[in-house]
Amino acid sequence: MTAPICPQCEPENPAARYRDTCLIHGERSVWDEVQQERERAHAKHGKTSMEALPDTDLTRLTVLMEEVGEVAREFNEARHRAHQMGWATADAFGPAERASLRDELIQVAAMAGAWANALTATERPS
Repeated sequence: MTAPICPQCEPENPAARYRDTCLIHGERSVWDEVQQERERAHAKHGKTSMEALPDTDLTRLTVLMEEVGEVAREFNEARHRAHQMGWATADAFGPAERASLRDELIQVAAMAGAWANALTATERPS
């Protein structure tokens, strides 16, 4: 039996060049990076990390929103660059900006995932 082909990996798909990042077939996974970010953040913040806080602690929201704010900052800076250069906003995202945006999104996913995981781990029977 052959493995199913996901739409991202189909040879006819122009995005197939990104096969190495496909969550189904790729060798590298965004989720691996998210897990690494969770581990890095926990090592850095210890008892105040998302891994250590109670599942409904309001600090979780402030940490997550701080990360979302960093994504917004990336777009705001791109918008300003684009305006100064007379470009469309999307044109202001070169390789370095795209990498920075991706890093911030990994951090958002890590913090959201840690919170969701904490809620799952402490589910109470109905």
